[in-house]
Amino acid sequence: MERIGVLLNKIKELNNKGTQSIIDIDLMTDYTKVLYADLLEWRSKMVFSDTINPPQTIIEPKVQPAMTQPIPEPTLQTSSIPVQPVPTKVSPPIYGTHYNPTDIRLKIGINDKYQFISELFGNDKDLYDQLLDRVNKLQTEEEAVRIVHQMASDQFWWNEESDIVQTFYQTIKNHFLSRH
Repeated sequence: MERIGVLLNKIKELNNKGTQSIIDIDLMTDYTKVLYADLLEWRSKMVFSDTINPPQTIIEPKVQPAMTQPIPEPTLQTSSIPVQPVPTKVSPPIYGTHYNPTDIRLKIGINDKYQFISELFGNDKDLYDQLLDRVNKLQTEEEAVRIVHQMASDQFWWNEESDIVQTFYQTIKNHFLSRH
């Protein structure tokens, strides 16, 4: 069972390497699986020879290695999935099932969005989205401000003088100014 010694040495070398990469760990796992299979084969032949021969007779097992070829080093496999070309034109974000160029969400930056949701809507993203959907359907800024008061301002006790509230209202104002 010289292959067992070779496998143990390979595992020991990888372990003593210092910092292991994921490939090193995968190699050790593969070596361990082969080692385990060889040990099971060796054990099954030992049990078989113990049942045939009396215990006082010691017979050295003659075991053929399961694999006479050296263990190949694993190689990285490449994907056969074709690579899609990168589009040259970036599409605008799509909300819902269709793109609406007049959607108020297009006027809200990512940082403002998360600040609005956390500070003005109590981390209720669904309520935030519902309110913006309603604002998109309205015709005037005054209607939008009234809906904001009904759906969020009164519910979350907004401080109308705070910077974040003023930024939110300014976003609504800019939205209606750009529509006309």
